Amino acid sequence: MSSLEIDSTVTPSYSHAKTLIFWACSLILVAFNLRTIFPSFGASMPEIRQSLHLSSGLASLITTLPVLCLGLFAPFAPKLAQKLGIERTIFIIMFVLAVGILLRGTGELNGLLTGTILAGGAIAIINVLLPSLIKRDFSQSIGLMSGLYAMALLGGAAVAAGTTLPLQQFFHGD
Repeated sequence: MSSLEIDSTVTPSYSHAKTLIFWACSLILVAFNLRTIFPSFGASMPEIRQSLHLSSGLASLITTLPVLCLGLFAPFAPKLAQKLGIERTIFIIMFVLAVGILLRGTGELNGLLTGTILAGGAIAIINVLLPSLIKRDFSQSIGLMSGLYAMALLGGAAVAAGTTLPLQQFFHGD
């Protein structure tokens, strides 16, 4: 087994259809949240740059940080999953993602930088684990689940892109 593979011999702890549907919906909801940070910063960049007095270089770095984190943190996913279990790892890392997203919204440069790194790292780890989970737990419907996973990733990004500015205007009265 390579370092990026998850042990597929471990059978899921559920067998009933309702439980399987619950896990499928959970997987889709996790995937939906994995791309929201990418378009949301870009949509708000002019306001963020102005309020935090960011240079063009620093704004570009913040835009690039999540993508850099994808490469830097992804190799840690298999070890975490081996140590904690794949489901527990995803659960914990989803909490890290939520903290990162909240820190990004503090209005402070340190929060923006720290939150971006936390969120980018969390996304990197979950990106490695979810396809393995699909392969392991949905072996009879890998195509369907992979399609739903991809749709949720793109749907989350689309919703973030489409709602960031209206939500910003609503909450800030601009």
